[in-house]
Amino acid sequence: VCVSEWLNIFNAVFVFISDMIVSAVPNKVNIMALLVHTEKHRPCQVFISYRRKGGDILANRVANYLMDRGYVVFLDIDAMHSGDFNTQIFTAIEQCTDFLLILSPNALDACSEEDDWVRKELSLALTQGKRIIPIMKDFTFPDSLPPEINAVRDQEGVNVPADYIDFALKRIEGYLKSNRSIFRVLLRRINKELTTAPK
Repeated sequence: VCVSEWLNIFNAVFVFISDMIVSAVPNKVNIMALLVHTEKHRPCQVFISYRRKGGDILANRVANYLMDRGYVVFLDIDAMHSGDFNTQIFTAIEQCTDFLLILSPNALDACSEEDDWVRKELSLALTQGKRIIPIMKDFTFPDSLPPEINAVRDQEGVNVPADYIDFALKRIEGYLKSNRSIFRVLLRRINKELTTAPK
């Protein structure tokens, strides 16, 4: 049996198990809430830094792909809880293994300002020796960057052509140091099933 056939068999078993669990759950709303709560409180593996103007769509696409693949991803619009914003951001960067930097057009131009959040996030990730993976879409580096983040120019990254997003997503995963969890893949599938299942 070739690898692709084994993967198809494995996926079929996953679908079968998750369907059984979903159909057997008496209180889908409570179980869904428990799954979401559990997932949100796992230590971050992959932190995604992005510029909201121009980078949000790609950031969400990358985050959803990696979460479906079994990684714990921190994307501020999804992973934030009540409490101090700064602390949550910095804690997630300290916890993570991989730091993905979404570079949409002009994404680093505002980094000339000391209080810029992308600059702060990238600076901390570089200082802590995280695996920095620039993800570039129609992006060109500015002529100059603040010294504490200038090393990002030397990081090997992934270009995202408009017509080859799926290929780019697979390349991004290939750069990760983090290990995915098959259990999280199952949890996420169950969560999706419960979200769409009739109440």
